[in-house]
Amino acid sequence: TLVIDLPETVEQYRESLGKKFSKKLKRRKRSLSKLGKLEFTRYNSCDGATWDDVIDQCASIEMKSWLAVSEEAEMRIHENREFWQQYLRSKDGSRRVVVWIITLDDKPISFSFAINSGSCRYSFSSHYDEEFKKYGLGIIAYGCTFEDAINDGIKMINMGTGS
Repeated sequence: TLVIDLPETVEQYRESLGKKFSKKLKRRKRSLSKLGKLEFTRYNSCDGATWDDVIDQCASIEMKSWLAVSEEAEMRIHENREFWQQYLRSKDGSRRVVVWIITLDDKPISFSFAINSGSCRYSFSSHYDEEFKKYGLGIIAYGCTFEDAINDGIKMINMGTGS
């Protein structure tokens, strides 16, 4: 399990990435923006209908990710849709879960799904549409998650064991 200690501020986090990586990240976002309207949306403490839509979007991205062609992979959102819909309808679940969805022209292309517990954010699942692989959407989505965690006062991110 990979656990990452977070700095105190977003500025410190961005500095830790280094100039070369930061430029590469900005270039990738610009390249994606040239394809259409790029949006980053954060979901947390939502109503049931909104969470249902978020789960649908995450499941649709999983179906277009590498998971769809792997016989050994487990689709954590798609295959457990009913569990997540029930959990997110609870007040506790709704406030703990943070999801970032990246859309291009209103089409969901990447998501990062995490659960907060105390000062730790557990990265549960993060995937992207394989059509956009060359744009580094995984890194872009994690960037949203990391900066958001710092802004929420989270001190560490548990990345799990990977998929």
